[in-house]
This record gives sequence, structure tokens and C-alpha cells, in this order.
Amino acid sequence: QIRISGPILQEKARQVAEQLGYTSETFKGSNGWLEKFRNRHTISFRTINGESASVDNSTVEEWTQRLSTLLDGFDENDVC
Repeated sequence: QIRISGPILQEKARQVAEQLGYTSETFKGSNGWLEKFRNRHTISFRTINGESASVDNSTVEEWTQRLSTLLDGFDENDVC
């Protein structure tokens, strides 16, 4: 997971477009472009704050595996 903002992504896209020979007239990297790019590549922008920002990723991974093992014995319709 990489933390990146919309404006940074747009600026990088403009730089890549320029390297590929596009001009600022042929590629603008607009907010509309950003929204479509995000939807096409399933990218979401979220703010992590509070306790969730300080959670150790290895702990999350461990609990994800443990939860999966615990839920194996149940039908998915029985789990809320």
C-alpha cells in the first residue's frame, strides 16, 4: 500500500504523458481523468487517522489468517 494524493497522481501522469510526446493540450490530467483512472484501476483515497494509523501490519496479517481459519467451520450465511 502506497500513500499518494490525487494531485500527486495527476502531476505524475502529466509528466509521463509529456515523456510519451503528449502536450498539455492533448492530455490534461483533469479531475475527470483522475476519477475514471481511479475507478478503472480500483484505487481509493482514504485518510488513515487515530488508532488505525498506528496498527502494526504484521498483526493485521496474523489476525486476518486466524479469522479465516476460525470462519472455515461456518457457512458464510451464518457469519455476520
